[in-house]
Amino acid sequence: VFGALSLYTVFALGPVIWILLMSFKQIKDIVGPPTVVFSPTFENYTAVFTGGFLTYYWNTFVIAVGSIVLSAVIGIPAAYALARFRFRFRDDLAFAILSIRFAPELSVLLPLFLLYKQLGLYDTYLGLILVYQLVTLPLFVWIMRGFFEEIPREVEDAAKTDGASLLQTMWYVMLP
Repeated sequence: VFGALSLYTVFALGPVIWILLMSFKQIKDIVGPPTVVFSPTFENYTAVFTGGFLTYYWNTFVIAVGSIVLSAVIGIPAAYALARFRFRFRDDLAFAILSIRFAPELSVLLPLFLLYKQLGLYDTYLGLILVYQLVTLPLFVWIMRGFFEEIPREVEDAAKTDGASLLQTMWYVMLP
C-alpha cells in the first residue's frame, strides 16, 4: 500500500515539480529537448518581479476584492428579500436575475463600451468591477437565496421577538 501511495504521489506531484524545475532553467533549456541536468538561474524570477508583475497582481487584487465587496453589499439584501419576503412575481424576479448570466457577452459588449467611454469608466478599476457584477452578482444572489431559505423561520422570529430590527436580524442572525 505504501508503495502504491508513493507512486501515486510522484505521479500527482510530477507536473508541479516539473514546472518548478523549469522556472530555474534558462530559455534554451526550456525550449530545447527536455534536460534533467542544467545550471539553475534566478533570471526568470528577477524578470517577473522587476517587469511589472507586482502591478498586475495589485490590479487583480483590487478588482477581485472590489467585486466581492460590491457583490456582497448588493447581493445579501437582495437574496434575503427574495428568500424571506412574499411578493408578487418573486420567483420570476429570482429567475430573471439568474438568467442575466446566460446572456451572450457580445450582445452587451458594444453598448457597454460606448456607455463606459461616455461616463469615463473605460480603463478604470470601478469600470471593471461593475462589469464583473454582470457575472458575479446573479450567481451570488442565487446562492445566498438558497442559504437564507434553508434557515428556519423560527430563528428569524426569535430574533424579532428579542427586539432585533430587520437589518440586525439579517446581519447578526441570518448571515452567521
